[in-house]
Amino acid sequence: GLLFYTGDRFPDWQGDLFVGSLMTGRVERTGHLERIKFNRQGLEQRREWLLADLRRRIRDVRQGPDGLIYVLTSGSFLGVDPTRGDAALLRVEPVDE
Repeated sequence: GLLFYTGDRFPDWQGDLFVGSLMTGRVERTGHLERIKFNRQGLEQRREWLLADLRRRIRDVRQGPDGLIYVLTSGSFLGVDPTRGDAALLRVEPVDE
């Protein structure tokens, strides 16, 4: 899935693109959420991998009406199998510093 973030819960992420990744190359369990930052001219500035430590396939990413980011993951190679219990819906929340 793809998401252009427009919410207010992550002000530094406004206008950033988030891309769900099932795996890196042919290496299983290397899914991640990739954040792509753009400058004011719309040119790519940098990329950052998020949630890679989960070792899950990122199936979809959406912004909720609450401004938070929701990610659908699975661990199986062939897709989401509800009988295996390997799917998860995760909510990404800001961390208070």
